[in-house]
Amino acid sequence: GLKYVSKDRQPRIQAIAEVLSTSDYDIVCLQELWVHADFQLIRHQASKTLPYAKFFFSGALGSGLAILTKFPIIETSIRPYSLNGSPLDVAGGDFFVGKSVVSAVVEHPLLGDCEVFNTHMYAKGGDDGEESNRAHRIVGAWQFGNLIRASARRGRYVIATGDFNSIPSSLPITIVRSHGGLVDAWMASHDSSLFPTETVFSPQLAVRDYGITCDSPLNTYSAGKPLSDVAKRFQGKRLDYVFYRQPQIPPGSSGRSTSSSTPSWELFCVKSEVVLTGLTTLDLRRSLKSATRAQ
Repeated sequence: GLKYVSKDRQPRIQAIAEVLSTSDYDIVCLQELWVHADFQLIRHQASKTLPYAKFFFSGALGSGLAILTKFPIIETSIRPYSLNGSPLDVAGGDFFVGKSVVSAVVEHPLLGDCEVFNTHMYAKGGDDGEESNRAHRIVGAWQFGNLIRASARRGRYVIATGDFNSIPSSLPITIVRSHGGLVDAWMASHDSSLFPTETVFSPQLAVRDYGITCDSPLNTYSAGKPLSDVAKRFQGKRLDYVFYRQPQIPPGSSGRSTSSSTPSWELFCVKSEVVLTGLTTLDLRRSLKSATRAQ
């Protein structure tokens, strides 16, 4: 959350830190973590379960992105998107934070080098706004896909996650999946369609069946904000994703330290669910923006 702006930022950050301190997660990717002191608090409290962590600075206010993991981090990178809003849009803020793609190469005991990508794409405009706004996410999706392809060509397994500010049927997500060669963990582990085709009347079912994580009526922090027709019809929007893909091994070359021309292990998703949907601390009892988990 933003300092001085986000409601109940400190107790919410404290609650997240407490959850992560007792979690069994291998990798955690955070978005909208704008205050470095908040990252330090989370990193300190989660240091026993997630001993390796990286906070990524970008722009004037920071990217808001961080990666925590139980595996050693051997390399990190940050790449701001080419289109990041306008400096005249002060209220939007995307230009000043430098929306980016960040990554950490972790040393996994079975997979070897695994590159974890985390992102928060340009926000303004939604899927029914001006074309000039959507163009920022389309360009970002193409750049994101290029980075995924480059990582796979190096023989790395890829996990990619974040807030893409795009619904599953949108062009940016189509580009991310097709150009990047990524598998959507939610789609790989659910029988539901890519996107609801009929009106969803239960917000609980929207979360459970379609991974709705934004503008849900269950989230009291976003209650009262103007909603798009999509959010009204489907009890919110799915904007947060976990993707994965296998290494791309060039013919006749392993690309890794093994002698085989194909990867020794295959990534696949057995379970994907929305977690961290509630927060209770002191006299505060409100909904927290959901997180998506894949195993």
